[in-house]
Amino acid sequence: YLAYALPFLFADSALSFWLVLLLGPLVLAAVGALVEVALFRRIYGADLLVQLLPTIALIFIFGDVVRFIWGLPSKTVASPEQFSGAVSVLGVFFPTYYGFIMIAGAVIAIALWTFVYRTRWGILIRAIAQDREMSASLGINETAIYTAVFALAVWLAGVAGVLSAPITGAARALDVEAVIDAFVVVVV
Repeated sequence: YLAYALPFLFADSALSFWLVLLLGPLVLAAVGALVEVALFRRIYGADLLVQLLPTIALIFIFGDVVRFIWGLPSKTVASPEQFSGAVSVLGVFFPTYYGFIMIAGAVIAIALWTFVYRTRWGILIRAIAQDREMSASLGINETAIYTAVFALAVWLAGVAGVLSAPITGAARALDVEAVIDAFVVVVV
């Protein structure tokens, strides 16, 4: 929905998609960091169901806020003009925007791998994931790293949302699909 709403702030200029791709995920990352500090930090040690229920509740709350602001009808998001054509691959035509998404996904995956395996923060993240108590005893500020990782995950979700918005649009049932998928993952 931010991918739908933010271009209007930039007067639908040629750069509006790129500004939305930059700003939308950053706004979501800030909201994610706030939610992690205010809610999730308090329930990390709790039972899995105690962690799952507030998460599902937040999905429904954010979904209702979105419905209140933008209404019930689905919204369409225009793809950037730079990717309006099609490319022929082995005689089959594919939209240029699909190729852009594949390249962007590969770049993000390589950057994330590099971040996790080649930086000091990546070492700290892996250390906390391996043994949280030992990491804390070594003086690693685990709460700051948890917040940063949560914000990074929300940023990645925001990037995926902005990139997929021209294909899927902004629909009101996406929150229910997320709850169902999350519940299946937890059960499995």
